[in-house]
Amino acid sequence: MPLLFQRDIGTEHRAFTPTALRKLLINALAATGLTDAPANRSSSPRTTSAGSS
Repeated sequence: MPLLFQRDIGTEHRAFTPTALRKLLINALAATGLTDAPANRSSSPRTTSAGSS
């Protein structure tokens, strides 16, 4: 069965455990330096009108 997140160990393809995947994502996000959005910003997606330029 194909795995979305996997690693090669020898000739085998093994899935990352949920804990390992969580740690990888947390570390990757921490390395970006991103922070939470300011409180006065909307968390809803922005929409654009088709006719505007």
